[in-house]
Amino acid sequence: MARVYRSRGIGAAAVVAALLLGSASADPQQPAFANGVQRSVDAGPYGEFHSPFARVAEIVSPAVVYIEVRKAGAAARRRGGPFDDFFHDFTPRDKRRSEAPSSGSGFVMDPRGYILTNNHVIEGADGLQATFLNGEKYACELVGSDPRTDIAVIRITERARDGKPFPAIKLGDSDEIKIGDWAIAVGNPFGAQLAGTVTVGVISAKGRSDLNILGAEIDLQDFIQTDASINFGNSGGPLVNIRGEAVGMNSALNTQGQGIGFAIPINLAASVAQQLIATGHVRRGYLGIFLEDLTREVAEGKDWEISEGVLVTDVQEQSPAAKAGLQVDDVIVEFDAKPVQHSKAFKLLVAATDVGKKVALKVFRNGKYRDVSVTLGEYDEHTLAESEAGGSAWLGMTVVDITSKLAHDKFTLEGEDRGVVVTEVDPTSVAAKKGLGPGAVILEIVNQEIGGLADYNRIRDELKDRDKPITFKVKDGGTVRYVALTPTP
Repeated sequence: MARVYRSRGIGAAAVVAALLLGSASADPQQPAFANGVQRSVDAGPYGEFHSPFARVAEIVSPAVVYIEVRKAGAAARRRGGPFDDFFHDFTPRDKRRSEAPSSGSGFVMDPRGYILTNNHVIEGADGLQATFLNGEKYACELVGSDPRTDIAVIRITERARDGKPFPAIKLGDSDEIKIGDWAIAVGNPFGAQLAGTVTVGVISAKGRSDLNILGAEIDLQDFIQTDASINFGNSGGPLVNIRGEAVGMNSALNTQGQGIGFAIPINLAASVAQQLIATGHVRRGYLGIFLEDLTREVAEGKDWEISEGVLVTDVQEQSPAAKAGLQVDDVIVEFDAKPVQHSKAFKLLVAATDVGKKVALKVFRNGKYRDVSVTLGEYDEHTLAESEAGGSAWLGMTVVDITSKLAHDKFTLEGEDRGVVVTEVDPTSVAAKKGLGPGAVILEIVNQEIGGLADYNRIRDELKDRDKPITFKVKDGGTVRYVALTPTP
């Protein structure tokens, strides 16, 4: 898959926005001419020569800002050729720590001065400033950010100079947009020099996920794809409909494809923003299962007459799912009356559900459908890591299920779909002395196969009082070997 770049960056490359010119002559028999060129006499309700997009730009642009991010210790960067800033965005982060401020776009979502933007735009900021298209500059402070969705909210810390509320963009409904609808992007490609650029396209697709966003860890993805031109520096700017309502927030682009840009749906962005404004952080629903998409091959292999849903591959102990009675090999086909088709969308559904809410699931189990009621817990990275690791380390090793995000984020696990992955090893432990290290996959313990974390925890409990050597079958660095570990008092 081609890499997708977040659209952050500053620069001076020349980018020109094109607005459509469309009109109809009031009297087709009597066309008007100017300098020998035929022109329309009546161009519609917004005036002669102007397209509907001109009105949209007029409504939206006053609420769009250029965000300058300052970081402590940043040194002034040498100004060279006109493309210096453009190539700056391709420089690895660790090469840029002492360089000049970065920048991006944002837009006022609340007249009190709350600005919606991307987390990657303001990440690591020690100072923030928002500049409106009329030239007014305001100092801002960070309200809160959410790296998992790449959403952040900042707030203007002073009143508008005319004493009036700040201009704000009305938020639309991203659930209602359709492929082919008009999409208008407004922002600051390549920095302040091209501030307020307007580009026009259509909604190209919805629900894009699994994008390889360079330099970001956005694991809750549900992007809108558009062919409205999005460039570096457009990050955080609004994607609006023909009524001038925000339906998305521009976030990323694919430099290997023309007319391919991505925006976060405004319903997701607004939901996260409201929590950030209220509490400064985001609370997310937590179920406590590992899962994968149900494929036709798996369904046929198990003689299941079912074609859609997500397959439960493991259930964490003491999790909301375990307490509700969910089991390995359950297929979840509905969540809170919403159909479930793909694991990515399902995870987003769970994460977006209020903590403590009682949710109805429809589950396919042993050839029959049944209803399961589950009360969602709260997603917490520290608690989740502890749960995935099964509590304290055993024989000096801490492990996670091979299907967990943590395992796949940290290690290359090609070719393995069962077992547990060692994430940490106590350097003084018997496991370390036998050469086991992070990334090793445990496949068997004392001749018992390890399908996942549940098997590992069960066998660990069975062997907790054993004083004889315990034989592990592990795959380490592509080599399968047996390792005998003798418990120490």
